[in-house]
Amino acid sequence: MPVILKIYYPMILSAPCWILNCKMSWCSGKKKFADFCRLFIPDHSGQAVFQDIKNNCIINSGEIFKDICAVISACSKEHGKALLFLDSGRSFLSALFGCLASGIKPVLINNKLRQEISLLAGLYDFIITNQEYYEIIREYAAPDTRYLLVDSLAPGIADYSVLPSVDSSDTALYLFTSGSTGAPKLVAKTFDNLYHETAALADFFKIRSSDIFYPLVPAFHIYGLLFEVLLPLFCGSSIILNAHFSPTFTFEKIIQEKKATVIIASPLHFQTMSGFLDSYKKDDFTFFRHCVSSTMAMDVALAESFYRKLGMIITEIYGSTETGGIAFRRYAHNSRWKFFDFVSHRLDRENVLSVSSPTVSLPEGGESWYATGDVIEGDRQFNLLGRVNQIIKSAGNRVSAVEIENALKKSGLVNDAAVIAKKCGGLRGEAAAAYVVPAAANEHIIEELKKAMCNLPEFKRPHFYKIMNEIPRGPGGKVFYKNLPEI
Repeated sequence: MPVILKIYYPMILSAPCWILNCKMSWCSGKKKFADFCRLFIPDHSGQAVFQDIKNNCIINSGEIFKDICAVISACSKEHGKALLFLDSGRSFLSALFGCLASGIKPVLINNKLRQEISLLAGLYDFIITNQEYYEIIREYAAPDTRYLLVDSLAPGIADYSVLPSVDSSDTALYLFTSGSTGAPKLVAKTFDNLYHETAALADFFKIRSSDIFYPLVPAFHIYGLLFEVLLPLFCGSSIILNAHFSPTFTFEKIIQEKKATVIIASPLHFQTMSGFLDSYKKDDFTFFRHCVSSTMAMDVALAESFYRKLGMIITEIYGSTETGGIAFRRYAHNSRWKFFDFVSHRLDRENVLSVSSPTVSLPEGGESWYATGDVIEGDRQFNLLGRVNQIIKSAGNRVSAVEIENALKKSGLVNDAAVIAKKCGGLRGEAAAAYVVPAAANEHIIEELKKAMCNLPEFKRPHFYKIMNEIPRGPGGKVFYKNLPEI
């Protein structure tokens, strides 16, 4: 059942003033951990409140701080990295900040990726979880793995003022990601990374203390972490936490009770919710201030349908775990991306994008620019053509595989599609190879697709097709291109 986390700041008249004070109080360099922690969790009672809708219980910030102290106490003899295997909510919050306060580096992982725990062997020192997950994951972890169960910790006592010092450039936490490659890796985020992106988003979206967040992107994802934990806590806003996405709850409960003003979701969530659009009218959604999409590219037609039918302007954020937010687009205006003001960019000869900003994770002593591997067309406002390995060099032309994928999906003949470059003979060099999941049983599907693709220039049309039962995708919906079979 959903849980609402409410942070109250009775001495503050408005969130923007408080945010400005926070910005002025945080600067790079050596500082007490308390300087960072107090931006999100106050160390005194009476200001923060969890409201559990199901159990009708209220938990103030003093109790939350005690939870954090219990984790600090339990971690006093630990070191290194802790794998956090928890649902979002009170336990996740206490484990996250308890680790940070103890000098432990939390590793955030999708709690559905149980088998991936074995892939992370050697990349963490112990696991923080609860009794329920412990019974599930211990068969995947090494036999000698140490566990800290947050639901069995004794109350702890701690004082922010005696917590260790940190450098703002130190690693705060790690996010486990496989991105579009399927190769698992840990991405480090520093205290500066987390602070600067939180403050930048608060300013960009003009977040108010009266806002109520409904996050559907889980906290182990960078934008789930920001919109489900850091951003609302930073701004004194409310959070509706719902462990399991339910379209019925999303619309019936949220709309009827008008509980959310900011929703963060993936394109897959919006796709699911689109099936309910005809049941509502524009007046039902006037309380939404921001609808934000992240994790993967959204289909333009889907976003436009939300705007046309309900007046909902979806803001899509482009970026990665490593970079944080790079650019945004709002579908009521146009489908071109615009860089955030805090991002600097440059292009190489192939128009491959590199970025520099305070939110980018960079290796110690490495380059100050991060090569995204994405190819763009344009400058401050641009079109995203796809990954550099998704650019097909066909007969002297540069073709975006993403453009062909969208054309296949718009044909109405397929439910899903993925396109890659395939080498071929002659002057063409490369041609598009299309993997498609038919919308219905159709023995003539390839012939019909070839006819449908005649509206594209000849050099953009797929020359190879393969029928698939499904396109291999990761948990966030990104295509695992390396898992596509040979054509």
